[in-house]
Amino acid sequence: IVVQNPTAAPNISYNLAQMQSMSKYFEAGVAQNFDTVVVDGDWKVFNFDPDINSISPKIISGGTNETITIKGSNFGTYVEGVSKVWFYDASEGDEPVILVEPLFGDYNYWDNTKIIVQVPSFSKRESGDLFRSDVYAGNGLVKVCNANGACSIPNSLDNITVKFSVYNDRTISSEVPKNAGLSSVLRDANGEHGISIKFSPEFSLDADAKASIMRAINTWKCTTKVNWNTDENAPNNDILDMGMVEYGDLPTGTGSTTWAATPVSTNKCKDISLDAYVQAYQMEFKIKFNRNVNYWYKLESSSGLNGTKIDMQSAALHEFGHAHNLHHVNGISSVMYFSISKGENKRTLQPYDIEGGKWVINESFAIINGSDCPLPMYPADISGIDCSSVSTVNIESSETIRTYPNPVSDQLHIIAKKLSVNLSMIEIYDITGHKVLSTSAQNSDIMNGITLDIGNFPQGLYVLKVQIGTMSFSTIKFVKQ
Repeated sequence: IVVQNPTAAPNISYNLAQMQSMSKYFEAGVAQNFDTVVVDGDWKVFNFDPDINSISPKIISGGTNETITIKGSNFGTYVEGVSKVWFYDASEGDEPVILVEPLFGDYNYWDNTKIIVQVPSFSKRESGDLFRSDVYAGNGLVKVCNANGACSIPNSLDNITVKFSVYNDRTISSEVPKNAGLSSVLRDANGEHGISIKFSPEFSLDADAKASIMRAINTWKCTTKVNWNTDENAPNNDILDMGMVEYGDLPTGTGSTTWAATPVSTNKCKDISLDAYVQAYQMEFKIKFNRNVNYWYKLESSSGLNGTKIDMQSAALHEFGHAHNLHHVNGISSVMYFSISKGENKRTLQPYDIEGGKWVINESFAIINGSDCPLPMYPADISGIDCSSVSTVNIESSETIRTYPNPVSDQLHIIAKKLSVNLSMIEIYDITGHKVLSTSAQNSDIMNGITLDIGNFPQGLYVLKVQIGTMSFSTIKFVKQ
């Protein structure tokens, strides 16, 4: 007897060995399948599982307020803490497969046939009881569970690609907005609209290692204009509001094949008049290279790199991606993939790495008037850096949307540099996640610039979402004053 897809009916228990031992139906000496199997036991005939018909968009970023729309059936009504959308966890790569769920505030809409949910970068694992900043969504399947505990059975059509994921902080149930993620930006931490980086004494004495780190720093600076500079005069015992690079022992529980780690601390800030949190920002970071690894490859030429050595420049490029407020992804070609192997050369930022870095920088440049948020980071002056030797993938032809002014009083202007596919929708959401405006525009209109009248909007923080074709392209925060 062959039982096909037993997981489709999880309430039925099959004893395959006993069933097969009772099989007496043969034809021409060949065992045949029975037409009917009678099951003695309870069968929940009316327990209909959720079924996903479509997910859009399929390529999206995490932790940026971008959403996916899931359409299907039997989703039921949303019950906080019970109804859930599950994503694959990117914090440990694609194996083993672990599921994570979003914050309650990440659900923008839920009815029986449609769910709109933000792709989270502050999540809770299936087997855990706490929401954590180091657990976040990545590439893979999406699953829906309704308030009755019934879950959809994912298939290949339910895959999404999370191209990059940014650090988030979170609010709690007593704060506004409630249980929501706040994307983390970079700030003016040194009085020069950037953050200073200090090398430990041990690292400073290792000339090849220090040169390798500087090449990684300059790769990011030349690509995204992140405002990092080095400060050799900073005290060794105080890295508050700074970045630190050092050799050391990695945190307890770190895997034996982890070569470096970058703890990043964040804080929240709020709109004072609304008493509502609007943003998170990076406090400081510390990049620690495993002092127990004696096979670092530190030279500029990669010709001597082989399967017995770890390329320090590649590892540093990844770790400074974390300092750039970027999480891991589980796209293996990305610099931000969760691991690097001996002999592997990953000195070239890939398009999604660059897009993520530029998203963080663009968010970091904004000034939020009326808030207690710190001054923003400004673009770095890269005139003194030889960027001709920096290896990056050119994405200058990418579609870009920009808005002005910000803050805005009456009219918000939107213009596109380039659009290769039709623009389908422009939406504005308030700080609570409610949609307050929805309109559409043609390419010819937005290429010339369009204007939205928001003079009657209450003061506060808003999110502009621009959707191009079937792919969500851009979310931009602005302040209505």
